[in-house]
Amino acid sequence: MSTERGPIYGVELLTELPLDNGMMQALPSRNDLESIQDLFNGTRIVAGYEVLLEHYRRKCAEVKALE
Repeated sequence: MSTERGPIYGVELLTELPLDNGMMQALPSRNDLESIQDLFNGTRIVAGYEVLLEHYRRKCAEVKALE
């Protein structure tokens, strides 16, 4: 878990995501997201990532509540 927040919507960023085989996938930091915005005019890319991440968090919370 990270204390960083996304640059567009302020979504709390994750540092890694678990994969099915027990491995962890590193996720972009705030600096990474800001670089994407600057290099590629990627505001929509970063906004989409933040929206997707927030939906993932909500679905995980729903699953946990159902368990």
